[in-house]
Amino acid sequence: MQISKQQFEQFVAQAIDGVPEKYRAWINNLAFFVEDYPTEDQLRKVKLSKRSDVTLLGLYEAIIKQKGSILDWFSLTGLRYSKSLLKVCVERRRN
Repeated sequence: MQISKQQFEQFVAQAIDGVPEKYRAWINNLAFFVEDYPTEDQLRKVKLSKRSDVTLLGLYEAIIKQKGSILDWFSLTGLRYSKSLLKVCVERRRN
């Protein structure tokens, strides 16, 4: 199964647009990014390796910057791994 990164990003955008209105306020400061696979650093953070039997399909990462005792800014990023998700879809389709 082949899907371009642009097409996969459109699927992600459609899924976000499909979130019910009552939950949208919870994700309005969330940035979503699509990558093919997680980086080695991201795998290490969640205690997985490239040889793991577990496939990481997505990850949320929070970045908090604080000045003294005051929260300066907060960023939450949602990552989706297109190649990992497609691999799972293909495997399920075969079964």
